[in-house]
Amino acid sequence: MKRKQLIVLMTMILLVTLFPHAVYAEEHENQVHVIVENRTYEKTSGAPWEGRVIDTWITIDESSTGVSVLTEAVGGSGNLDAPSSAYGTYINAILGITAGDGGSVEALGYNPAGWLYMINDTVPAFGIDQCSAAAGTLSSGDELAFCYSLNGGTDIGYDWSSNAQKALKDITISSGLLAPEFTSGATVYSLTISSDINSVVLSPEAENKNETVTISADGTEYKRAMEIPVDTGTQITIQCKNGDGTEETVYTIYVKRASGISAETMLSATKSLLSVDEGQNTAVYGNEWLVMSMARAGILSEERTAQYYASIEAALKETGSNRLDSRYATTNARVILALSAAGISADNVGGYDLLEPLSDMDYITGQGVNAAMYALLAFDSNDYSISRAAEGVNQTTRDGLIQYILDAQLSEGGWDWSGMRADPDLTANAIQALAPYYEDNAAVKEAVDRALQALSDIQNPDGSYSSWGTQNACSTAQVLTAITILGLDPRTDSRFVKNGYTLIDALGDFYLSGGGFHYDLSSRDMDAAFSTVQAFYALISYDRMSQNQNTLFDMTDAFPEVPEATTGTQTETPTETTTEAAAGASSSEGATVRQSSPATGDTMPVFLLCGVAITAILGAGMFGYRYKKTGC
Repeated sequence: MKRKQLIVLMTMILLVTLFPHAVYAEEHENQVHVIVENRTYEKTSGAPWEGRVIDTWITIDESSTGVSVLTEAVGGSGNLDAPSSAYGTYINAILGITAGDGGSVEALGYNPAGWLYMINDTVPAFGIDQCSAAAGTLSSGDELAFCYSLNGGTDIGYDWSSNAQKALKDITISSGLLAPEFTSGATVYSLTISSDINSVVLSPEAENKNETVTISADGTEYKRAMEIPVDTGTQITIQCKNGDGTEETVYTIYVKRASGISAETMLSATKSLLSVDEGQNTAVYGNEWLVMSMARAGILSEERTAQYYASIEAALKETGSNRLDSRYATTNARVILALSAAGISADNVGGYDLLEPLSDMDYITGQGVNAAMYALLAFDSNDYSISRAAEGVNQTTRDGLIQYILDAQLSEGGWDWSGMRADPDLTANAIQALAPYYEDNAAVKEAVDRALQALSDIQNPDGSYSSWGTQNACSTAQVLTAITILGLDPRTDSRFVKNGYTLIDALGDFYLSGGGFHYDLSSRDMDAAFSTVQAFYALISYDRMSQNQNTLFDMTDAFPEVPEATTGTQTETPTETTTEAAAGASSSEGATVRQSSPATGDTMPVFLLCGVAITAILGAGMFGYRYKKTGC
């Protein structure tokens, strides 16, 4: 074919293929998807064309073969050279590009340039002459791609010498937003679709075209070019098997429609949910996050407050010590937060001073940086003084806690348990603890600003957060809590709006109609003990910010008879405090109770009692068993 004729033909083909192609549906029944492309041999090197030049659908019947559908796709046998040989039929030339063109003999001693074909993105173990409807190797919905390679396949992703890979290189989806951003090593994702989307076309690309990739959704298998019906709850599974089929990696995509539910609706419904059934045994030791949340929301009744106080008294008497747990300083810290949220001072609970154990810096740091964060929150919740530590004990100060937290910050700006990469929960916890010092302490301001940027950088494309590889409500709630404590509006702060999705939008994707939240997208069951409580206090924090009220952890408003105090960064002089338990009548009867407000999550395991009790009030048949490392 003369070059001028070829150019005219190519122009006509390109014009046809520029028109939008409908995705696979009923109109593509008994058809195969044919692609012809050259992405390796450039025009500057002499190629007559480059890029994807054919992208079309060809009808097949029992007589169809790979060669016949390619012939029709390129406009006739004049544009295709597919000779026979002793080894069978092979593709020698397509639309003017012939095997050997642009190749070199230097590396291998022979010219490896030529055409390769793939079925559903995999180079099959059989030649093109064995690809036929009659043999069952060509069927409706298949995608046949004919690609030009200069080096035998590696430049288009095919390494025939290796069977090791069993991973995806990328995933292309016709509609929706995949989160988190795709990486080969992450295997769990969400796909957010708009209200008008009812199906998607999924095109996974294997690391090696020697792998086999299969797609299924809710028990039905789909090919690359097929439409997959989707709705909230649809689970798409992609199996990627290595070259010999002995090993596989499974990728899972959970589909969800953008909820569009408001923070006000979620908060109101969850308040109602948690307010019911006053007689249930929920306000007890171990359920601090629930007690704090209810108090901070103004729904903790006097009866429940007295019930909680009595349970703390009982626990203290059982241990016979101000220290509720010999190992975990966060236990005392979270109880201090719960009591303060209810308007009860934590320095004398039945004669026990819950603040006193936190005067021992070694006790705090023995648990880790998370304990320092919650100790600081506890002290600042009602502007408590730090007790003078016993002789020989490493004295806790606010400045010391702040510095300990700052010293643990990673170079990228976040905090992490392993010191590797910013964890959203721990980073958010650090911001929550440091927030009162943001305006007056330059080092804190610099650290928090870097932490905010780190959180922005790791936010998922749909506004949510993932921790330990799982996109979840708890991590999303912790970040929402942190930024609202700082007075940042999640609806308008561009650092925390991704693709139009805010933290509130993301939290709404875990919301259950009628109140409550599930942990991740693999289940629609209410996670009562963890996600529901954390999402609840995150929404309370947002509401308090919106109403210009005290922040979630500034509980001085629960003690109206005491003037509000501003927590500073100065090193304070420890004061002597009685550490012995005073014998006497139970003070739960005379505890001053004020309807007001609660606190947030901690990095210590929640007691089993917490799950049992919350499950009782919510009437849930079960709750999430997951242990979230930041207090979920």
